Amino acid sequence: MNMISGKRYTCCILIFLFFHQMTTGQVALRASVDRNRILIGEPIRITIDAYFPLGVPVNWKTPDTIPHFEYLEMGRSDTVESIDGKKITQEFSITSFDSGKWELPSFRLMVNNKAYYSDTLMIDVGFTPFDRNADYRDIKEIEEINQASMEYLPWVIGIVTLLSIVVLVFLMRKKKSVSVIPIKEVPLLSPYDEAMRALEELKRRGWPVNGEVKNYYTRLNAILREFLFRKMNIRTAEKTNEELLREMQGMNFSRESFTQIADALRMSDFVKFAKYQPGVEQNQANYQIIESAIRIVNNFQ
Repeated sequence: MNMISGKRYTCCILIFLFFHQMTTGQVALRASVDRNRILIGEPIRITIDAYFPLGVPVNWKTPDTIPHFEYLEMGRSDTVESIDGKKITQEFSITSFDSGKWELPSFRLMVNNKAYYSDTLMIDVGFTPFDRNADYRDIKEIEEINQASMEYLPWVIGIVTLLSIVVLVFLMRKKKSVSVIPIKEVPLLSPYDEAMRALEELKRRGWPVNGEVKNYYTRLNAILREFLFRKMNIRTAEKTNEELLREMQGMNFSRESFTQIADALRMSDFVKFAKYQPGVEQNQANYQIIESAIRIVNNFQ
């Protein structure tokens, strides 16, 4: 009896260590620069790479100010997901107008309320080096302007102004003589009608086989995202499927419908990142799930 209890205890410890490794063992934050020495005013490009597991709460914000440096450009972050975890890359440009050797402080990433820091970086900011062997250039004396040439200046200005007026009048008359053909605006489809038309077009192509499966699920996912963006004003282009599901939890889905939608979106990730090849029945079922989700959301308002 004691031996069985000991085995159970050991099994629980192993399971705990496995899940602890899955949620905390894959976190990393790295910062790098394209150069460590610049002249005053030259740009530096900083790249921050953050690695962490899927499904964990993350809080990452770049500092508003960096001592001795100024922001030039704040690039957009790029997110990549795989079965091994999630990676976010942020790039931005800075410069400095203070000469000296300055330290870029660590950047902080909060994962599961635990802080992770990148390494500090040293940047040497200096002036253009002085060349003692260069030719000495003395200050030039003030030169007198020929007064005779200045007498014709008003005439030149007047002639140029007159020619400019003539050209301007000619162009305005020519512009009025051209007939403008009004362009009729094509009325846009409603979000629901546009989504249904896109689904019909996807279905008309036939169920995917072999290498077409990835394109099929990518298009199916895009149809749902475009509909939610137009209908519910959700910025779907910036979200992963897991983040999109968290947005959809607040909608009036039944438990069974939401579970089916979650399975369909996760299947799309498996096909895209893990090269999973679902069967024809799964492809048809996921098509019907996305179509049903669009119909349900359309009836919310």
